[in-house]
Amino acid sequence: MAELVKARQREMYLRWVTARHIDPTDWSTKCAVAALLLDPCRPYLPAPVRWWPPERLTDYIPNLLPFYLARPD
Repeated sequence: MAELVKARQREMYLRWVTARHIDPTDWSTKCAVAALLLDPCRPYLPAPVRWWPPERLTDYIPNLLPFYLARPD
């Protein structure tokens, strides 16, 4: 039960971070963020999405963040 609460809180926090810091930025900044997230997340993405350009992934930044945060260092 505690893990579900943690997961929910993490999801809510990532949504807040996205809304507060990424959504208000301009297009080029969103593309840069998507590019930054794409390389480390690439192995965890579905095959067709792995090779999308960062410009195509700007709407999916909130979906990339959990992959980026969960990756092994």
